[in-house]
Amino acid sequence: MLAYWDISPEYEAHKANIANTSEKEPVAKVETTEDVTWQDKVKEIASLNSPPTEKFDSIVAYAKKYPSTKAEIKEFEDYIIAEYKNKTYLADVQNDEYMLGNIFKATVVNKYYGEEETPINDFVFGFYQNSNYTFKGLESTNSNAIKYNERQMDHALAAIEN
Repeated sequence: MLAYWDISPEYEAHKANIANTSEKEPVAKVETTEDVTWQDKVKEIASLNSPPTEKFDSIVAYAKKYPSTKAEIKEFEDYIIAEYKNKTYLADVQNDEYMLGNIFKATVVNKYYGEEETPINDFVFGFYQNSNYTFKGLESTNSNAIKYNERQMDHALAAIEN
């Protein structure tokens, strides 16, 4: 025998509601509004009382949805190259706002180029990896993995400048 709640539309709606609310929510909810700049979002995420991994995940999620312009891509590329050449990009890995800003810019540039293998995309990917690993505390700034990536970045940079 079927009970009323097994077949009623209200019961089906209730089941759907429960299914939707039981899904795991993201750790740090990132919403975009017209009034919020990417710089504001970086500051917001940096100020969260969360571990670096959660902050990293939040800024990458935001960057992947960020609607960049060609002018911003060029600005971000120039910034990333300058930070690397000045050897400042890993100078303060404990500064969440600085590191998240770098990770944001690198993610946006890599998203722009996609899977395209170009010297700038390769260079920015190395920058992203090193920023990611040091920010999360997975590697020290002078580890073999970081040094290896920097040698790859040097090759890419030489190709960019030629």
